[in-house]
Amino acid sequence: DHHLELVARHGGTLTVYAYDAHTKPLDMTKASGAITLELPDGASARVVPLAFDASSGALAASSPEADHALSATIDIRVQDTDLSMTFPLQSTLTGEVVDISCLARLGPEKGRGSIHAECARACILKGMPVGLAVGNTVYVLTLEGSGSERAANERLADMAGRQVAVTGRITEVNGLKVLELSDVKEEL
Repeated sequence: DHHLELVARHGGTLTVYAYDAHTKPLDMTKASGAITLELPDGASARVVPLAFDASSGALAASSPEADHALSATIDIRVQDTDLSMTFPLQSTLTGEVVDISCLARLGPEKGRGSIHAECARACILKGMPVGLAVGNTVYVLTLEGSGSERAANERLADMAGRQVAVTGRITEVNGLKVLELSDVKEEL
């Protein structure tokens, strides 16, 4: 009869909202709990305590490890009710590595596939935005935790025109879909 919402922002900020069955926000002032972050590569889980945040009316926590976590399990007690839920923080998508500028200019028939792979590779190496085309949706690819704007380009240029499985965090800003990749594997 209750549900939880997790908002995970870059920089490791985590905010947990709780609602009743009618989507009415629950009073979180006396709520308590923690978030368990599942870290990649079999690293041990990290438990982060939650505290009431008056500005949001929700429970909040901060951990730099949250940006790299695969999932977050919330365990809270609110209004004499124990609530628990696991949220994926990263997704795996399979699609084609593309040069976004050529794809936009040439369209899907000429700006994708093996026919365009060498051109896409050259453009990606020159710093043009690199993307992942999944059906009719294109995600801009960035490299997790990198200070270099071209790091994703350097890592993905040789995969242009090929099918890959990309794991990372998906965000959307003003309609632009961004996938901050943490792992990429070429599909055979």
